[in-house]
Amino acid sequence: MSARYTTDSTASDAALLQGNLRTADSRRRRLAKDLRLLFVGKWLNVLAALLIFLFLVLCAFGPMIAPYSPLAPDISSALQGPSAAHLFGTDQIGRDTLSRVMAGARISLGVAAIVLSVAVVLGIVVGGASGYFGGTVDATLMRVTDLFLAFPALILAMAIAATLGPSLTNTTIALAVVYWPWYARLIRGQVLAVKRWDYVEAAHAVGASNIRIIRRHILPNSISPVIVQLTIDCGYAILSTASLSFIGLGAQPPSPEWGAMINAAQTYFQQAWWYIAFPGLALTLTVIGFNLAGDGLRDFLDPRTRTR
Repeated sequence: MSARYTTDSTASDAALLQGNLRTADSRRRRLAKDLRLLFVGKWLNVLAALLIFLFLVLCAFGPMIAPYSPLAPDISSALQGPSAAHLFGTDQIGRDTLSRVMAGARISLGVAAIVLSVAVVLGIVVGGASGYFGGTVDATLMRVTDLFLAFPALILAMAIAATLGPSLTNTTIALAVVYWPWYARLIRGQVLAVKRWDYVEAAHAVGASNIRIIRRHILPNSISPVIVQLTIDCGYAILSTASLSFIGLGAQPPSPEWGAMINAAQTYFQQAWWYIAFPGLALTLTVIGFNLAGDGLRDFLDPRTRTR
């Protein structure tokens, strides 16, 4: 009896292990296929991935691998052009521009990550509740959303940042307030479509709770457009942060934030072109990278274009 039980248990364990191996192998093949569809023959997607990877590395390690301190001045080296000692030149008090651009990547991408995290979470909560429950809940939440959407986004962000006071923290708050209504609208539209599908009706029929239906059935099938929009908005959030810093409402000196650097460099544009060019180039490449990534993800996640 014991020997038979042991044999059956061993066979069951072997079958389970074999099933797990097949599942892992299937996942690897699916991942390889997805990567081929996303990158093979699509050089813009490859370029986007390389740019984003570069700036993520700078975000993580920029201040540590920078050749000089981004904040320490060296008056004797003020406004020196690009050279072997300072590849991107120096600013008006001798700080290394390359080091400041590298350190600024962490600030710009960090602010964008915080802004969009808050905006997406709040947008999903408001838009999901509005689309799922409908009626008075939908009308009330959408009128609040429309109140924020009634103002141009950048103008509203400027007004909020100016009211709170010039600082990077207040800029982050202002941009989060501006961005969440767009995600609320986007999620609401997706939920309104998905909640009418047959499997959602079946979940209602078997007595599943509203929370379970939203979490397990509706949101997973509504999130693809949000991922695409989130990727594109990363670039716009970085650009908005730089814009507010450029007009003095965001990061304050001596912060190496790119918009603040461009603001400080405009006085010296004619005599030190590198001072304004390299922060502007970093900002441009970051926005291009995220926009290209958003376009690539949109095509990849769209079943009408994915197999092409």
